[in-house]
Amino acid sequence: MTSKIKDLVELNPSGQRSASGRSAAPPELETFLLSYEMGDVIVRTVERLSSTEPGPHNCLIVGGPGCGKSRLLAAVASLFEVDPEASLHPRLAEVRALAQPSRTIVVRVEPEPGERRLLPTIERAVLSELEAAGFAVASISAEAVDSLLAFTKSVATLPTGHRLIITVDNVDTWLAPANRFAEENAQTLVRFGDLGRDLPVALCAAAGEYVITHDSSAGSQGWIAALLDTYRIEYVSARALRSATASNILVKNARQRREISNVLEQLRKRLPDLPCTDEEFVELYPLEVSTWGVGGQLHRWIDGFSFPEFAARAAESVKRRPAASLFALNDMFTLYEPQLRQVDALEPIFDAYDRLVLDAVPRLGQNQRLWGRLALQSIFMHTIAGISADVKTITNSVLLYDLHGGVSSYAMMSAVLKQMETLDAGQIVATGEGTSRRYGLVTDEREGLLVRIEELADTVDEDSETLSALLGVGGHVFADWPFGASPAGPGRTDLWNIDISGGLVTLHARTLDGRNDEAAERRPRLVLFPPGRPWSEATDVVRADDLASCWIVSKPTAAERAAVRRWMAAARLSADEGGRRHPDLPSVLAELETAAVAAFLRVYVEGGTLVTSDGREAIAEFASPTRAENLVVRMLPPSPSEVSSAAEEGQAIEPEPASEGASWLACLLSANREEAAGLVRTFTAADWLSRLESWYGMHVGRDDTGPIRLLGQRGEQIPEVVAALDAKQLFDVLLYYTRRALSSRTVGELCGEMARAFETENRVWEARERLSWLARFAEWLPILDDAARYLGDAETTEDEDLEALRTSLVEWMDRLGEFVNERRRSAFSDSFAAYRDEYSRIYTAVHDRAVGGENVGRLSAGIVESQAWQALENLSSLTIGNPSYLVDAINLISVLRETQCSSNVDSSLKTHPLCACGFRFGDQDRIASMASSATDFVQMGIEHHMRLLQARKAELKEKLIAYKSSFDLDTIRSIAELTKESTPPRVEPATIDAINTLLDPEAEWQSRSTGDNQALQYRPDRIM
Repeated sequence: MTSKIKDLVELNPSGQRSASGRSAAPPELETFLLSYEMGDVIVRTVERLSSTEPGPHNCLIVGGPGCGKSRLLAAVASLFEVDPEASLHPRLAEVRALAQPSRTIVVRVEPEPGERRLLPTIERAVLSELEAAGFAVASISAEAVDSLLAFTKSVATLPTGHRLIITVDNVDTWLAPANRFAEENAQTLVRFGDLGRDLPVALCAAAGEYVITHDSSAGSQGWIAALLDTYRIEYVSARALRSATASNILVKNARQRREISNVLEQLRKRLPDLPCTDEEFVELYPLEVSTWGVGGQLHRWIDGFSFPEFAARAAESVKRRPAASLFALNDMFTLYEPQLRQVDALEPIFDAYDRLVLDAVPRLGQNQRLWGRLALQSIFMHTIAGISADVKTITNSVLLYDLHGGVSSYAMMSAVLKQMETLDAGQIVATGEGTSRRYGLVTDEREGLLVRIEELADTVDEDSETLSALLGVGGHVFADWPFGASPAGPGRTDLWNIDISGGLVTLHARTLDGRNDEAAERRPRLVLFPPGRPWSEATDVVRADDLASCWIVSKPTAAERAAVRRWMAAARLSADEGGRRHPDLPSVLAELETAAVAAFLRVYVEGGTLVTSDGREAIAEFASPTRAENLVVRMLPPSPSEVSSAAEEGQAIEPEPASEGASWLACLLSANREEAAGLVRTFTAADWLSRLESWYGMHVGRDDTGPIRLLGQRGEQIPEVVAALDAKQLFDVLLYYTRRALSSRTVGELCGEMARAFETENRVWEARERLSWLARFAEWLPILDDAARYLGDAETTEDEDLEALRTSLVEWMDRLGEFVNERRRSAFSDSFAAYRDEYSRIYTAVHDRAVGGENVGRLSAGIVESQAWQALENLSSLTIGNPSYLVDAINLISVLRETQCSSNVDSSLKTHPLCACGFRFGDQDRIASMASSATDFVQMGIEHHMRLLQARKAELKEKLIAYKSSFDLDTIRSIAELTKESTPPRVEPATIDAINTLLDPEAEWQSRSTGDNQALQYRPDRIM
């Protein structure tokens, strides 16, 4: 393995350099990191904003913290202004061409000091920009400050072909609960979106994921549905920026990726619970994975923080380290400590950290101080990121482990942190037990915060509010939960009719759009019973109505009720403007939310039962919190079909006329065009929903992210791949609208979205064929990755033909475009299988000769059954002997015997070029060397004991002469030979007993008469 980090990663500058003689691109474009996903979002956003089609052209870029959405928004704005002669990345140049047909005026809206209303801020920014560009603008009258009259007049007078593009970054601040104008600002976005219908204006904004959910304070006012009518939402995934950083800055080739995987394998031997996938580790190397999660929050404290710039700087700082010594969280602390100390809000946390460093760490044991200091740095970084880290997370984040492997790293860290808790003087907050114990640094306000939360929790009603909030917690568990996920959040009335009466909560699925349902009382319904209601009530409900099902739950314990009340109190404090005064509130709220979720799972899932007219079923049997499915839809009883009703009455069955847009659904659900035509004529609305449920279930669980990640940047060069991925994205959108259709029991919105996305039915079939091709390609593509790993890890053989085939396969894999053809894929698979079979035959033969039972047994038996081994065993019984030689020799033999492999070699070689025992060809010499070392060590032990006896030679000789009649002649000769510098004789136990007798100073000898000779008799009873 390569020994240095610098050999495993190639650091590239984050920006694009201008070509000689051409003007430079703006910094937003010059330093923008392109990846397939980022580039795709830019293309769709620019197309949307510059489209000449009638209607609104607004766009909302959505993503989590640190995903790069702000940089992407700035890049989009710059593309509309960049000099045509500027040097750009080829793909950005293509995107720029999309924005050329119309003259565009870009207005970047920046927050104004003290201004918390979005509408006047946008209007002033637009009028100022238009005036600076030389256009006539209307004045803003004090009486019409909220009418946008000046704005509409000014934009309406723009020359033909001009378009105004407004960008608003960080919408979160405008819609934050602390802003009392949050609801008004949300409606402002909707209002400007509507203006795009009649005026040449488009608004492009960037927002976090939370603010566009129904759980946010603005979202709960029902503005999202109106927003979706005029905005296209472009989602930037959490890993988009990470992938862009990996492909542009932390660049690795195939060899380096393999060696980095070996580094991960070695680290996992020391830290078995490293929380990352192989791909994450390779992408971020040489950054430890937790730096990504924490780094995504640093922009809150450091102005202008850029993760790509951080990645380049961090990698540069550690490139000369050993391969396994990554840039960890303690390095991040060291790198940014000076800047973080300038942030006033972090001063209390630094006070706690400094006190621990000065008072607690020096009082630890010498070998524990490093662990304690690095643990504190990790806890500090997790605390400012709002994360309560457990022992394993802290240990992994600084990559601490015992070099000698004598102690579990997690057990060691747990012991160090436990000791620091006793020395911390109240500076550490810890909850939980063992390695699950979570740690955070306190601030001066944390204790007061906890007291404040307890005070607010006491004001929560024990029954009505607590149980209502517990029901709402389901929004944190199931994606389609129809109730608000926050304690004060409303129900999903856009998808469900929700009735609350008599303590029962009843859900009715909404009927089809425009359908006159005269039997509304006969619609399927789900009745949720509060804890403590009797089973008999549920039985009565389902007996009276076979279209009803009842959800019975268990009673929450006192501790669970208290946990929910504390969570409600913390959530209310967070929503209140004063909540921002507590830096520890995010981490405290996260801890309390975890406890509330646990209570919900115990009460509603583990203790829940579904009661229907057909019987009872435990909720836990069919509901999994990790499955993305429509849980409530599955719990509703099925509607009686009109077909079955007519059949029972003996009437002629008349199919329901196809609803408008049914042909779109037929294209989606049918196997071919002929089947689609038949479905349009015969299927009823209930049938549509049933087939949609099946279609959704088949597609929602499919995960193509692995194969698509394998395509990487190379996929952009293959037209078939690009077209298939575009089709996949369209069908991913349809999955969202399908879930809404299943929840609302209406297909109108889904049909409309299909019409907007595909335009013609032929394009649906084309997209389906591309998606089918992608499915087949994605199913095969892992074979390519497996082959790359297999060929890269395979041992080099002496078979020239086999090695030539291996080289050919490696070169073939670099030509990814060839595998678009299925026959080429099959040919590669066959060639690789032929290589693997021949390689397996050669490897197995070498493996069995080296570590097979016959060879290892022969080697170990040759040592243990030898005369030298027997001699060492007997010599170790000497009273002056050293048994450690025998112990070490036994350990060496144990290690040798452990090399014997009992694994199924043939089975292992089907998926990996090495046996499960890890045998490599070079191990043949190592095993022989181990046997030789063991033999040498036995000889060393014998020689050591002979030197001990030689040192007592005079004493032994004197006693043998004096008491020679007490020992037989063979024993005397053996003792004499052992005291010579020569090859030792065969050592018998009797010889060792005699030597021990002669050297025992406590033994008593007494005379007995045997005629004329006098002999000595040894009395062992005198030995102590």
